[in-house]
Amino acid sequence: MNKINDFCIDFCQKHHVDPEELEEVFAFGRNSHDADVLSDLVNRGIKTCYYKRI
Repeated sequence: MNKINDFCIDFCQKHHVDPEELEEVFAFGRNSHDADVLSDLVNRGIKTCYYKRI
């Protein structure tokens, strides 16, 4: 889970959060072996990063 958080933080620091970039992250989750779990964690992480940026 720490890897997901680090990925999210790194993603948010390097990019403006917009739908196209979020879709890339969701695709990353769907392509993983534990797609449902990873997608959920990434989804929560991105929302957390997004709200921290505001």
